[in-house]
Amino acid sequence: MKNSSRGNLNMIIFIMGFIIFFGIHSISLFSRPLRDRLLARIGESKWKGYFTLLAILGLTLLVMGYVEVRKTPTFVYHLPDWFRSLVWILMLPVFPLLILAYLPGTFREMIPHPMVTSIILWSGSHLLVNGTLGDIMLFGMFFIWSIGIYISMVKHPRDGGLKQPVSLQMKYDLIAMVTGLILYFSYFLWLHEMIIGMRVH
Repeated sequence: MKNSSRGNLNMIIFIMGFIIFFGIHSISLFSRPLRDRLLARIGESKWKGYFTLLAILGLTLLVMGYVEVRKTPTFVYHLPDWFRSLVWILMLPVFPLLILAYLPGTFREMIPHPMVTSIILWSGSHLLVNGTLGDIMLFGMFFIWSIGIYISMVKHPRDGGLKQPVSLQMKYDLIAMVTGLILYFSYFLWLHEMIIGMRVH
């Protein structure tokens, strides 16, 4: 009975994380009239502050809930073990893409929306090797949500801003690639276990 109550509490924390994290991001991305009304009412600085705090709170609850829910998994599917090798390949560009989203290099012009693309690769690859209910909820939601964002960004493109000199852009590309690969190997070797509590096989 005690374990059942704890399991229910963990699931509630998990779901609350979903509601807060994806709710605040959905307002910003898919409900622009509502976002504009909130901006007009409370001001841009307060909106950014509330947005950041709620996003951090939602993500914290998501991670906490996910770690606990995984301790009592409900298995939905199990794909062949060779899919794990595919995950290593799909995850390879994830960290460089994340960094490229903040650096105006040449790759950023060739790869549309690098951050969203990295989230699609990250969540989609994890769905291949994690078939529990909690995994499907977490990675499936990120996968669907990021595809929705990608489509929205394609339909409503933004100005890319001022272009940097080619030599500087190439330096940014190199920084993104080297730093991203360092993070990639760190993630698989020890960061994943440190954050999630699970060793990558």
